[in-house]
Amino acid sequence: MKITVGILDDDLFFVSILEEKVRNYFEKYELEAELDCFTDPADLIADDKKYDLIFMDIVLPGQDGISLINSWQNAGRVRDVIYVSAHNTEVFRTFGSRPIAYVRKTYIDEDLDKAMELYNEYLKTVRVVIPEGKKIHLMRTDDIIYVSSQNHYVEFHMWDGKTQVMRSKLDGIESILRRYGFVRVHVSYLINLKYVSSLDRSQVYLKNNESYKISVKYKKHVFEMLKENFIEVGEQYM
Repeated sequence: MKITVGILDDDLFFVSILEEKVRNYFEKYELEAELDCFTDPADLIADDKKYDLIFMDIVLPGQDGISLINSWQNAGRVRDVIYVSAHNTEVFRTFGSRPIAYVRKTYIDEDLDKAMELYNEYLKTVRVVIPEGKKIHLMRTDDIIYVSSQNHYVEFHMWDGKTQVMRSKLDGIESILRRYGFVRVHVSYLINLKYVSSLDRSQVYLKNNESYKISVKYKKHVFEMLKENFIEVGEQYM
C-alpha cells in the first residue's frame, strides 16, 4: 500500500530538510510513500489530491494551519496530520483534528523520531481481518467510510473512493467492526464514526457529503455510541 504524504510549510529551506528526514523514516519502516511538498496552501488545494498524512505548519502567511486541516479533513481531502511548528503554545488547539503527533521545530530530530514511531504503530493497530468464505481480507479500518449490504453481498466504501465487494452478511461484518468505532444506523448501513460530520435525529451526514437515514430500530444505539465515544448527547435525541 502506497501512502500519500504531503508537507506544507512556508519556509522552502525547512521543507527540503523535512522532506529528506521524512523519506528516511519511511525507508526505515519499509513503508512505500508518495511525497509532495508545498510552500503555499493554494497549491495543495489546486492539486485536488487526497492525502493519507500531512506534515503541517500551523502559522502560515494569512492562514491558520489548524483551520485548514479541519476543513480538509471534513472534506475528505486529508486523513491524518502531524503538526510541525515553532509555536509550541498551539498544541492544545490541535486536538480537534486528532493529530498523530506535534513536532517542535526546535527539537525536530527528537520529536520527529517519536512521531514516526507513533505513526508506524498506528498503521499496524488499525488493521483488521475480514473473512469471506475460505478467503480473508486484511483491511485498515480507517480506510473504510461505511459498509452497505444488498442481498448476499456487502460493499466496503473506501476513503480513496474505491468500493470493495464481497459475499457476506452485514451482521457478521458489524460484529468485527463495532469495536473499531463502527455503528449500525440502518439494516443496510454500517458507518465509521470517524467520517461522520454531523447528524440530527433522523439522518447521519458523512464527510464525503453523503447522508443516510437513522432507522428507529438503531436510533438509541447510534446516540449511545456517540455519547460513549465523542460527545454528551441531549435527552431529546435518545
